[in-house]
Amino acid sequence: IGGPRLTAGSLLILCLMPSSRQVCKLGRRDLITLGSLGLFFALHWLTYFFSIKLGTATMAVVATISFYGIFNSILGAVFLGYAFRWFHSVGLLICFVGTFLTVDEFAYGSDALLGFGAGVLSGFFFALLPTIHQKSKHLDSNLRTFGQMLGALICFLFVIPLGEWSLSPIDWLGLL
Repeated sequence: IGGPRLTAGSLLILCLMPSSRQVCKLGRRDLITLGSLGLFFALHWLTYFFSIKLGTATMAVVATISFYGIFNSILGAVFLGYAFRWFHSVGLLICFVGTFLTVDEFAYGSDALLGFGAGVLSGFFFALLPTIHQKSKHLDSNLRTFGQMLGALICFLFVIPLGEWSLSPIDWLGLL
């Protein structure tokens, strides 16, 4: 799912957004920023997919999206100077409780617990993205988005051999 979406996104941005072609003119620090966006976007997707596979789709969505907001607040406080308030801690508690309510079994070492952990980690990687985008406002937003897509696609190329590719023709059509 990630490979075709990232390929299409990268190609469309490259073709439709001329500012994305400036990537070859960037300095090392800006290239590292774009690479970080790609890496964390890829890690977000990979951990999200593992969360779904190990747990359930509902639990993955609840864990990822719930914790994304809290992590976003924490990262904003640490890297962007925003205040972290008492209600952020209450929100964190609500995230844990809400996610536990969506899971059937949370035994130590269970797939559900591992899926929950992957969902929380996915939310963390997802929350890193807006922080990096805000810290790199000097770069055009289309260029940052292109770097995020292309960087994630490059990361996905390394995990392709680890996947199981015995898909039916209708599945391949869906990916296309």
